[in-house]
Amino acid sequence: MSGMSRRTVGVLAVLILALGAVTTIDARTAVVTLNDGRQVTGDLVAQDENGVTLMVNDIRQVIPSGEIRGIEYPRTLEEQYKDRRAKVADDNLQGRLDIVRWLINSDGGLELAAREIGAMQQVWPGNEDVALFKRVVDERLRAQREAEAAATDPGDETDQPVGDDDDDDDAGPSDATEHKMLTDEQINMIRIYEIDLTEKPIVRLDADLIDLMIKAYPDMEFMPKGQSQIRAYKRKQNQDSHEVLADLFRIAVQRPDAVALYPKVTVTQDPPVMLYYRRHIQRSYVVNYCGSCHGVREGGAGNLMLFTRQAADTDTVYTNFFILNEHQSNGARMIDRDAPERSLLLQYGLPRDVAVRPHPEVDEKATGRPWRPYFRNGLEDPRFEQFRRWIAALWRPAPDYRVNYTPPKPAAAAEEPASTDAASPATP
Repeated sequence: MSGMSRRTVGVLAVLILALGAVTTIDARTAVVTLNDGRQVTGDLVAQDENGVTLMVNDIRQVIPSGEIRGIEYPRTLEEQYKDRRAKVADDNLQGRLDIVRWLINSDGGLELAAREIGAMQQVWPGNEDVALFKRVVDERLRAQREAEAAATDPGDETDQPVGDDDDDDDAGPSDATEHKMLTDEQINMIRIYEIDLTEKPIVRLDADLIDLMIKAYPDMEFMPKGQSQIRAYKRKQNQDSHEVLADLFRIAVQRPDAVALYPKVTVTQDPPVMLYYRRHIQRSYVVNYCGSCHGVREGGAGNLMLFTRQAADTDTVYTNFFILNEHQSNGARMIDRDAPERSLLLQYGLPRDVAVRPHPEVDEKATGRPWRPYFRNGLEDPRFEQFRRWIAALWRPAPDYRVNYTPPKPAAAAEEPASTDAASPATP
């Protein structure tokens, strides 16, 4: 399906937002009960008559209103803290220590605990219990901040590979010395098509883009008319550049030729879905697990070859993502956006007796190791659900990124039809 068909669907959220039909809400926890009884909990981003949008584990999840039985809005931890604090007198040492203990054991409560214990030190400066709780809170805050800092490093993955050891996958020359990777321009196109404008991302616009939009599409009712409107609109070049990109998407829905202007937009950061892939999927799963057989260094397997050196580099991250996005086997997609749980990327990581499309048998003599499932607890493995939600958060239907790239192929597969990889003895 073309990129414009995808934009016709995907940009609707942007259009509604621009027209003011969506209620955008400051981050607030919502518990959505589905018709089948399951519950989805996340930060409420937007809500309208068509459904709700939640951020669940950094993944945007849209739930249609027809699937929703009810929505509850639990009180925030800070609201609960204020209620508890209001019921305890300022000079009630034990009562206030109980509140600090409750905050320490509550998810996301450390900052509030630090605030409360800091106030208590003003009242009881030499109290040993207060000093002890202060040390506990400070130590846990330090550990939490170190963990958050480590999480921002896309190369710092804690998951260990299942198929092979992480044996210096970033050492030595880049895989790109032997095989071509995506260019910066191609990576930018993927970012454009996967961008989430509700996050108000920072984008750079070529100096002539706005003039070209005004000149080429003056009939669009939302484009500025007259010098005063044009001057005001041009101020968005630096202040609200994401709004200009939203207008460009709106134009492209009606005038597909506007896609030719997309390269004049540079998305400077990973969209949320690509950031999640970079941090949680690229190294631990794609490189260390799938790449243990399908890596370029290993010569690939079946009809699939992935890059494993410099795994944290942006060109490696996006090239592997693009390869997986384009890959099919016997009619099944490696990344199936319409039915995420049926994606081969997930199915091949399940135990064979659980998978709908089980991992093909592996020639252990050739690989030197037995095959093991990545999602060892099957469908109950939390990583399976996290990865499924990530695929569900990608734009649907799958966009045409307008990227002309031929993935590397194992030598044996170069002479075989593309559908043979499902029968390969070493496809992960």
